[in-house]
Amino acid sequence: MANYENVINKSKAYKMVLKDKDANRLSHTYILISEDQDYAFEFAKKMASVMLDVENKHASLLKIQKDIHPDVLLFGKDSKIMVADAEKIVSDVFVRPFEEDKKIYILYNFDEANEETQNKLLKTIEEPPVSSYFILLAKAEKKLLQTVLSRGKILTLDLISVEDIENMLQSMGIDGKVCKICASCSGGVFVRAYKMATDKEFIKLYDNSLQCLKTMNSSRDVLKFASIFSEKSIDKAEVADLFMGLARDLMMIKAGDTQLIDNKYQRKDLEEIAEGFSLKALYKIIEYCLQLKEDLIYNTNSTSAVDEFLLKIVEAKVKCKM
Repeated sequence: MANYENVINKSKAYKMVLKDKDANRLSHTYILISEDQDYAFEFAKKMASVMLDVENKHASLLKIQKDIHPDVLLFGKDSKIMVADAEKIVSDVFVRPFEEDKKIYILYNFDEANEETQNKLLKTIEEPPVSSYFILLAKAEKKLLQTVLSRGKILTLDLISVEDIENMLQSMGIDGKVCKICASCSGGVFVRAYKMATDKEFIKLYDNSLQCLKTMNSSRDVLKFASIFSEKSIDKAEVADLFMGLARDLMMIKAGDTQLIDNKYQRKDLEEIAEGFSLKALYKIIEYCLQLKEDLIYNTNSTSAVDEFLLKIVEAKVKCKM
């Protein structure tokens, strides 16, 4: 299990919660938005300790951390929140807290709950008993009903810095080189970095992506890399994400903003690759990455989608000269 403590403590969202608490204006419903639901869950537990005012009560803190506090109730961690869960919550909010003066309901992956389930909780979220508070966790706002969004205070959790993700991976005993590469490719999402770091094929895929940008100059070269990226075991969406991250760093190099490079570990290689691309070509490559991700959703033939993607990269590289 990753330790998010340091990341949470210095985040803008956590400081907002502390500010709400100090001003005695805690919202009865908070909506935490984060692609990393484990991060959101640890954040929610930290919030719960603040809202319950138990920071100096070791026994209570321990219960929250171990998910056994009777006044911090968790739904949706092991399975999707269903109508039956919503009905249970609606009834339970009228039961007095056991140990504290508040009850807090943490709803994990709430954006996965269907419309009926969300609607079932709507009135309770809007007008909860004075002692009841809700923390709704969601990967993105788009799957939450607008009526739900309008009832809560939305906190979008900060992306985690490359350095913090690297340190978190290292603390889990992962090889240093792997930590550096996966942290730089994570887009600020630890769960994504951990998935990469524990995938034996990821570093090979990363190296092939670099080589592709460095050496692919004609349609003949496309055949070589098409066979690599079209293998069944390779996540094609991950290919798009990798190329998009690398193209972004190449743009920073071309623009002279080298401090904004994520893949600092590969800076020399990236500077060499950048010489072969214009800014216009790199803009186009990012567009092609987004298009590939969309094509993979709607196109069952992922091989042809990847082939076309690689051909477009060569075309951009050749046609969009400096």
